[in-house]
Amino acid sequence: LTVLEKDGATTRSIAGDIVQETTREVVVANDKGDEERIPAYLVESIKYDGQPPELASARSLATQGRYDESLASMRAILDQIDAKESANLDAALRFEILVLQTKKGLRSGGDLPTALEWYQVQQELLSSSRHYYPSLEWGGRIKLAQKDFAGAGELFEKLASVDWPGYRERSQRYLALVALEQGRGEEAARLFGDILASTNSGGAVDWEKSLARIGRAAALVQSGKPEEAVSLCQQSLGDESLADRAEALALLRNTLGDALVALGKKKEGVLDGYMWVHVLYSSEEMEHARSLFHLTKLLPEIGYPQYGEQMSQILQTKFGQTEWGRKLQVPSS
Repeated sequence: LTVLEKDGATTRSIAGDIVQETTREVVVANDKGDEERIPAYLVESIKYDGQPPELASARSLATQGRYDESLASMRAILDQIDAKESANLDAALRFEILVLQTKKGLRSGGDLPTALEWYQVQQELLSSSRHYYPSLEWGGRIKLAQKDFAGAGELFEKLASVDWPGYRERSQRYLALVALEQGRGEEAARLFGDILASTNSGGAVDWEKSLARIGRAAALVQSGKPEEAVSLCQQSLGDESLADRAEALALLRNTLGDALVALGKKKEGVLDGYMWVHVLYSSEEMEHARSLFHLTKLLPEIGYPQYGEQMSQILQTKFGQTEWGRKLQVPSS
């Protein structure tokens, strides 16, 4: 096992026999028979005995965004495993397939039903594994992307039922995102604000607060308060916990772009917001697609139509089936 320590800042390795895996902990016995109980949220990864070497290649394909190839490989490995003999490895693979299927679905909305079906089929099995609570998060993300707001909210609320660091704040952040997607900007801003006002602390909580600050900025833009949103974004630009965290920085730069454009500062929105995502954070696929959509629209308006056309071509080629790609293809009224 690779186990997180010191609030996620370092890791340590543990070798032993897994006595039990539950939704909340992994119990490991060393060669002397001494047992250690490890909360599931601290387990970063487990390399099981008998784990096929092909799994490393499948995971490598996933990190490259080659989801179809990775999924095909993982499903083939899953078929080779005896679920009774290797129950924990079986559950781990099913969860990894859920994550990949969801990422693929978020990239192309047409694949979301397949991701949802896989989640529903695996629910009973994952309900007794260490992947249960993380699976709720991914299931909620699928439903949120499908605009099933009630279903997403139900799953996200369950994240608060576990007393792991940051999970209560994570639950509320996702519920705030549900409100934001429904156009309830003021309610979303309040929910994000409650997270920022939390007296809890520690790395996991601080990370949720950093994301909540960006989320609150997005909610303020939606509520017609872009000046406040720009101020929050500028605070986040100085947030050291976001350093090298592309998933948050891409979201932050796009949100800053939205706020600046809402203030009528189109050039600043391009240069200080969306262009950063295209140049530096293109690995974050959905935020990259979002930035390309806005760049396609804005670059011609600030005097660079040729670059706007380039952005349009990239968006249609790489992300034509995403929400942003489909928006670009819809003729304006």
